[in-house]
Amino acid sequence: AFLLRAGYDFPWVDGLSAYALAVFGTDPDSATQFRQNEFDSNLQWAPTKGILKGFSLRLRYGVVQQFGGDVHNLTDFRAICNYVIKF
Repeated sequence: AFLLRAGYDFPWVDGLSAYALAVFGTDPDSATQFRQNEFDSNLQWAPTKGILKGFSLRLRYGVVQQFGGDVHNLTDFRAICNYVIKF
């Protein structure tokens, strides 16, 4: 597989970034598997200071293309929330 990624940090909002990635599958591991490509777009906010430091919110939209089998395309939208707690 090959991966390409490009990202940008928005300077006017603390912790706001966006990135897109593309993964191109080459050879499946077995004859029962199929070649896949994946494309993801992400928007993430992770404040670096203040009361919300350690919190992050990521919005992700993804598309998986499968070449063969019953499923050809899969689309996915996720909202991912994380908070770091240090012990």
